Amino acid sequence: MQEAPLEEITQRIMQRNEWDDLTGNAMRINIYYRPSRPTRNEIVENVVLQVDVHAPVQKEHLAYRIMGRVKRLLHKYRVNGRTYYFDGMLGDLATMPGFVCVGSRFNYYATI
Repeated sequence: MQEAPLEEITQRIMQRNEWDDLTGNAMRINIYYRPSRPTRNEIVENVVLQVDVHAPVQKEHLAYRIMGRVKRLLHKYRVNGRTYYFDGMLGDLATMPGFVCVGSRFNYYATI
């Protein structure tokens, strides 16, 4: 498998849950925030980051391999003093016909 140029890779990583242009063998990673969850402490919120991988049905195994790699990269990763923790797999998610979507959520706690 040949590695794509960095520009092409970054165009396939979206930072919102919008897409309508997947065709053929295209794959897509969506990274976006979900609504925060309340905690027992009023000044702390649980911030949720969701990562979805869309791949053609024929390459479903690659979607799971990519998601495994995302988990290894993000679980316990520290950004701006906040540590992301794996929050679980989401199962089969909706996507375009002929494609499969797998997703995971990561979270961290932040002061409001």
